[in-house]
Amino acid sequence: MKKLLQLSLKALIALMIMAMPLMMYGQDAEPEGQEEKTEKKTSSFDPYFFINGNIGALLYHGDITSSTVLPATDSWNLGYGAMVGYQISPVFGLRLQYLGGKLSGYKDKDYIRASSDVYNWQFETTSFMDVNLNANINLSNLIGGYNDERGVSFRAIVGIGYLSSQSTLSDITTGVEIMPG
Repeated sequence: MKKLLQLSLKALIALMIMAMPLMMYGQDAEPEGQEEKTEKKTSSFDPYFFINGNIGALLYHGDITSSTVLPATDSWNLGYGAMVGYQISPVFGLRLQYLGGKLSGYKDKDYIRASSDVYNWQFETTSFMDVNLNANINLSNLIGGYNDERGVSFRAIVGIGYLSSQSTLSDITTGVEIMPG
């Protein structure tokens, strides 16, 4: 029953998000008693560059983690990034993104598991870097035409990236590094 409720809630949220562009068209009707304006506003697009910086929590969820949903708060680290981009047209754009930070996690004797293995592992990266180049397609402008007053846009993103990290795995109780075998 709980899974059915969660599935229904997720489907309702997805339906609401997909219906948002349709709600924008519902705002165009004139109230009764008012004359319709004959002057039509035209929109024009100008290509532009943009820069973005971000900082926030970096949560690692992989093989060496403290839970099955969210990692314990002592495994949360600071993540940061920057992005530069160029919007070529109302439909197509390019962006270059850099993400960095530190990842960590642990799996100890309190870890809930199906096997009888005892884990006392701690994982930490000394460096973590992700660089990617993306092309994005504004589906809202592709399907509905360019509208500079549109509040919500849907995009498809395709790209290529490079991820690099160096990490160590060690025993929590002894601090001895576990070598890959």
